[in-house]
Amino acid sequence: MYAGAGMYSAWIHHPYNCYLLLQVHFSLLSLVLLTWLFVVFRELPVFVAIYPPLYEVGTWIEQVVNGSVQRAALGAAGVGTLILGIRALVGKEPGLIEMEI
Repeated sequence: MYAGAGMYSAWIHHPYNCYLLLQVHFSLLSLVLLTWLFVVFRELPVFVAIYPPLYEVGTWIEQVVNGSVQRAALGAAGVGTLILGIRALVGKEPGLIEMEI
């Protein structure tokens, strides 16, 4: 139990480093940190035993929010691949050999 809590608490620097490197607006950073905390607290049995609805909140964030982001990323990758294929067929996209010369 303590090893898991220590491992999760060591990850706190990731959202903070994103804030420092990207200079993200503070409200967005706090929202990311809050959702991260809900998901992490869901994985720790002590917090779920103290406050049981925390498990449902973490599961909802992981399924609904994460699922929608994955679908959006898949759609963006599909559109990008389609555009790249059309550009290659038309001849506007340089190939690897043309870029090396």
